[in-house]
Amino acid sequence: MKYLQSAFLKRILLINLLVILQPAYSNDIHTNKLLIPDFVKAQVVSDNMEMNGMDLGIMQFYTDRKFADLVSFYRQEVGDIKVSEFAHWKIISWIDNKKLNTVQATYDELQNKTHGFIALSNLPAILKNKIILGKGFPSLKSSEIINDINATDLNKKSRTIWLSNGSTLANNIAFYKKQFRSKGWIVERISQSADQGAMMMRKGANEFNLTVTKDAILNDTNVIAVIVEK
Repeated sequence: MKYLQSAFLKRILLINLLVILQPAYSNDIHTNKLLIPDFVKAQVVSDNMEMNGMDLGIMQFYTDRKFADLVSFYRQEVGDIKVSEFAHWKIISWIDNKKLNTVQATYDELQNKTHGFIALSNLPAILKNKIILGKGFPSLKSSEIINDINATDLNKKSRTIWLSNGSTLANNIAFYKKQFRSKGWIVERISQSADQGAMMMRKGANEFNLTVTKDAILNDTNVIAVIVEK
């Protein structure tokens, strides 16, 4: 099915990075250990994040320089790097001290800037155990979980689920509205158009945000769900 093919393609980058890494890792992941060029402007996305079983430190960046300048910088600083492409993203990766470093960038023609993410990660569990993405999170029967991210920032815990399925946008919104209302969550606002929809719910100080978009080309529906515990 098209939505399964789409989800599979979105996992290719992660799988390619997995196969080049050796099975010994440290849990010591911090953004202050990222190698950042002096010609980019960067900010922390999260200093304590887990994505699909991996510990991550991630910074978002942008620069007026081209991707080729990033490649030149990292080749000079690191030496042996791997350069690849995935959809509209270009990726630089290398292993240092048993940790995987990645630079993922794309070019914005309107703003004339290169932007993306610089990340440091280990893979302590995903190579040893089968990680069940989306465990405990409700989803429609046809859903394929693409990413499952847990983060802690400023004493707030969050979980972000990205999934796709072949159900309609309206069915997805109705499903999550029913699921979370049955658990005591209250709808604060909801909106829906032909190709996108959003919903926000609360339970005490906790928040649930849902964004649903329709991919007209692949004819699947993408769902981003974020749960924040305060």
